[in-house]
Amino acid sequence: MPTANLTDDERRRILDELLKQSVGGELPRGVQARVAREFRCSDASIGRIWLLFRETEANDDLGEWKSRIKQNSGWKKKNRDEIAAKIRAVLIEERKPYRPLAHAAGISKYLVQALIREGVLKVHSTRITPYLTENNKFCLHVDEKWFYEDVNKRSCLVFEDETPLQRSRRSKNHIPKTMFLAAVARPRWDPHRKKEWDGKVGLWPLTEKYTALRRSKCRARGEECICNVGSFNQEVYKGHLLDHVIPAIKLKWPR
Repeated sequence: MPTANLTDDERRRILDELLKQSVGGELPRGVQARVAREFRCSDASIGRIWLLFRETEANDDLGEWKSRIKQNSGWKKKNRDEIAAKIRAVLIEERKPYRPLAHAAGISKYLVQALIREGVLKVHSTRITPYLTENNKFCLHVDEKWFYEDVNKRSCLVFEDETPLQRSRRSKNHIPKTMFLAAVARPRWDPHRKKEWDGKVGLWPLTEKYTALRRSKCRARGEECICNVGSFNQEVYKGHLLDHVIPAIKLKWPR
């Protein structure tokens, strides 16, 4: 019946016993068999431990007794420099994870994943960006954007003695939203202010004020309130351009 491999602690105890009974660096007759019976292993195992110790002791004066099973068994680790050289030979545009890169470099998919885990490779994503010409760089871009008053889920960091504020609404699926008019341009250097201009002209809500005709639990009669613009037509758009966008351009545009 096969026996389990000796652990490093057992091999150390065996070596200590052999060193106690050795004479002049040699084992007397019968010592190897007696130690094998004591530790319930074969004579060959005892002989290999003693031979390994004597050979390594002669080389560096430090005898080795630990098992070499892990070093001499299993898949051998591939040379990472050679694998990196094969991957660098592939064009960056063709290094798609994971199988296409492995096929193009002539390596296994496991090696690609191993290099990612080791931090040698990293997955990087790119997106198509607008191709800007000279016709796009002198103008101002104005657009409308919707913004919700709140979101359903908010995350925050609190201490054990703190409690976040409770937020309540009639429905989490129908949160009020407001349209904003946004104006941006190309970021550029402002020689007058001696700093970089970020290109942000302004952001204005498309709302209007009205007077409450009736009393409610939220407001009193005659109170001034704010609501979204009922119809965003040409007149409203022109008014925001004249009242907000153009003055902001004169104020913030680099001179």
